[in-house]
Amino acid sequence: MEENKFEANYGNFKAEGIITDIRLAREGKTKNNNDYKVLNLRIKTDKDKILNMELFGQVQSEIEVVKFKGKERETKKIKWSERNNIGDGYTLQNFGSVKVGTEIKTGATNTIQTLTSFDGISEIINNFHIGDSIHVDGNIQWQSFTSNQDGSLRTSMKFSIQ
Repeated sequence: MEENKFEANYGNFKAEGIITDIRLAREGKTKNNNDYKVLNLRIKTDKDKILNMELFGQVQSEIEVVKFKGKERETKKIKWSERNNIGDGYTLQNFGSVKVGTEIKTGATNTIQTLTSFDGISEIINNFHIGDSIHVDGNIQWQSFTSNQDGSLRTSMKFSIQ
C-alpha cells in the first residue's frame, strides 16, 4: 500500500458568532519548565454550526516588539517581565500574540489591545461570557498522524485563535 504523503497545511479564518462555551482547558509546564495555558472556545456561527477553537499561550524568556516609522521598521527583544512596559510606539510581533477587543469600538476610540497569547487567555476569560457576541480571527491547521489504536492514517483539523 502506498503511504499517504499528507503534510501539515495552514489557512486563515474569520468567524463571528455567539459564545456557547469558554474555559481554561488546561495549564501546566512545558518541557522547558515554562508555564502555559490553553483556552477552549466554542462559538455558534449559524443555527446548526458550532466551531471549536483553541488558543495556546506560554511564558517566553524574551519577546520581540516592533515599531513602525513610515516605511521603516524597528524591532527589539525585551525580557518577558518587561512585556507590559514595552515603550511608546512599540507593539508585540504577531507570533505568540493575540489582539483582544473587549468593548465595541465607538468613534475614534481603539479598544483593541495586543497581548501575549498567555496574557490574552486571562483577558478573554475575564471579559467574555457565554451568550456574548464575538469576532475571532485565526488559522486552520490540518495534519495527519498514525493512529495508535489501529495503525491507520488519520487527518485532523484544528482552529487556532490568533
